[in-house]
Amino acid sequence: MKTRLGLVMVGLAALVVAASPVSLANTDDLVKISQDPYTDPAAQHATEVEPVLVVHGDTIVAAFQVGRFIGAGADNIGWATSKDAGKSWHRGFLSGTTTLVGGVWPRISLPLVAYDRKHGVFLIAMQQFDDNGDGRGILVARSSDGLHWSAPVQAASTHGENGHGFACDDSPKSPYYGNCYDSWLDYSDGVTVTNPIVRSTDGGLTWSAPVLSPDVSAGLPDSIAIQPNGRLVVLGRNGGLNGDQAYAISSTDGGLTLQPTVDITTHQFDYPWLRADPNLSSAVDAHGTIYVVFPDCRFRTNCINPGCRFQPTTSFCAPNDLLLTTSSNGVDWTAPARIPIDALTSSTDHFITGLGVLSGSDSAHDRLALTYYYESNANLGDGTTCDFTNCLVSAGFISSADGGRSWQHAQRIAGPMPEASLVLTNAGEMVADYISAVFVDGEPFGAFALARPIDSNTGLYNEAIYATGLDD
Repeated sequence: MKTRLGLVMVGLAALVVAASPVSLANTDDLVKISQDPYTDPAAQHATEVEPVLVVHGDTIVAAFQVGRFIGAGADNIGWATSKDAGKSWHRGFLSGTTTLVGGVWPRISLPLVAYDRKHGVFLIAMQQFDDNGDGRGILVARSSDGLHWSAPVQAASTHGENGHGFACDDSPKSPYYGNCYDSWLDYSDGVTVTNPIVRSTDGGLTWSAPVLSPDVSAGLPDSIAIQPNGRLVVLGRNGGLNGDQAYAISSTDGGLTLQPTVDITTHQFDYPWLRADPNLSSAVDAHGTIYVVFPDCRFRTNCINPGCRFQPTTSFCAPNDLLLTTSSNGVDWTAPARIPIDALTSSTDHFITGLGVLSGSDSAHDRLALTYYYESNANLGDGTTCDFTNCLVSAGFISSADGGRSWQHAQRIAGPMPEASLVLTNAGEMVADYISAVFVDGEPFGAFALARPIDSNTGLYNEAIYATGLDD
């Protein structure tokens, strides 16, 4: 059943305010859990994007970018925490990240959040960026309660990076229980591309020296999946010799060494007009099955039309579906299967996914929750596609009760939003590069960046973070 979210608590004060549902939603349960408070003239306001979630018990922690730049990064990373399974929320913003809030870096981006069960801490990992738009390392902030956050520590330092995956080993049966890991794309030498990994064994206080992946066929990491036996798998895109592979890199010794890159499947992705990439979302059940979802157009006619993203009014872009693949070991992967959200003849384009799993008695009885964004008018019906002036963006949800063997009817959670109401970046209008879906007290839960029209008087955006329980 869907959980009604009726209250939002501001910061750590005792003030509790009623939360009004977003007007563009088709549900009364969407609640705004944060809003950009900054006025930095170099960034774009009021904008919040890229919410990610983690759950421990009844505590939900969300992290997201606040005050997005057109180029890389944002003014800060925000957080919102519920201690009662989403009924009320505390919210705030990290300190010590950028120069705006007592840090040393111009910009911050790519927040990922995890819970370290062994050490009892929530962790937000993020990348700092310099004025040239180059990633310069990984920062990690810690909290024992999801409400009070430390100044971030430097987990890794480099001269050129982008993208990362972050996760903690929360299986008490794992020999590496309590290890937390981060892996990123490193291009600092200007020639090779690798996915180094760092690990912490003390709740994010200190971090190891980077361990390099053993080959240069890696690409941009999106997530880290950790099996109950302690095997970790870095998952990413744009790998392989031609840069067109979804790939996996495993470690069986707690991140001390990394195994060779394994290609999962070739990308077949038609870029839509807005900012979206063929990123991989992952989840692992209690039996060790790794689930991975990604956008792909291979089941559609006219899949992969070079340049269609950049000539949307004159070229046809095939809509992307969402595909599922699984693995028991991070090396051998099933053939990608299409998730039947829409008919093969539909004009709807799907992208930007978040995947969660609730383990059943075996993998055949796992419950999967999948959140995503989509454009319902990607194909205008005359051989052309929509563009930023007329594309309509919505947030969706679909679930499975049998480990992805069959799926329930898809639901529209919010939208449609005119794409022009979304914050602009160099890669297009933005809601996120990745999002999350989680289970809270046995029920699916999601968070989304949603936008109302730009204020005609101030010229400011109105894009903020909303959360909701989900029907499955």
